[in-house]
Amino acid sequence: MGAMGRLCARIFLVLLPPSAVSLCLEDGVPEQNRRYLSDTAASADESRTPIRMVMYDWGSAEMASTLTHILVTEHFGYHAVMNQQRTLGSFDGVLELAGCTTEDCSQRYAESHIAMECWMSEIPFQFARFAAEHPDKVPFDLGSIGYFGENSLSVRGAVRDDAYFTSGLSLEFYKSYNTTLHHPKLFFDSITDLDINDFAPCNTTGNNFANDVEMRAYGRWTGDWDGLEETESGYIAKCSDGSAGKSDVFGLEEIPILNKRL
Repeated sequence: MGAMGRLCARIFLVLLPPSAVSLCLEDGVPEQNRRYLSDTAASADESRTPIRMVMYDWGSAEMASTLTHILVTEHFGYHAVMNQQRTLGSFDGVLELAGCTTEDCSQRYAESHIAMECWMSEIPFQFARFAAEHPDKVPFDLGSIGYFGENSLSVRGAVRDDAYFTSGLSLEFYKSYNTTLHHPKLFFDSITDLDINDFAPCNTTGNNFANDVEMRAYGRWTGDWDGLEETESGYIAKCSDGSAGKSDVFGLEEIPILNKRL
């Protein structure tokens, strides 16, 4: 497979998963004629290895993975399977490609071979550290697959207008969220109104609250070392009940996070 052996790429097409009996390509390779990956070090049964694909847990990644699955199976003529369990974060996909259950690779399992739409810009420090510590296991990053994305926060126009015309507060301006001078939370629901079951524990793998590099950066930028907890694997957010959403860390009791009018 060459460079496709273990890749972490970063397509957007509306596709449905192909059925087991039909072909999407007119000249597609039928399943009975497809090949397996060869493994000369394995036994005869173990050498029949399909290409295993990471499936990230967001829509555009599913589309990109579905397209790739079609190309791998019908165009290149290889058996391929998508992992049944959805992968929550980009670095979790890196671990699957490496065949590691944790960042220290103390436990191993069958590695995956392809991950589409792995957002490397979100995990530069983690990936670099993993590559330095496990150079023989780190997957290949083959670069962009042709489009860009970004993470951002937004406020609905009706909420923005309500705040401005009733109190003169401009919610599109970051200084309006200075809770010493203003009360933006009046226009949002409180953190306590959210269902605790919707939050992931702070120590969830791939969670930014458990990312030592990012939490150290947070401590340096804000000086809020009391909001962090030092563990054997590094700094994590201090969450009294295990859930980032219910903690006092980062002033979550003061930050407005949910629009009442959704």
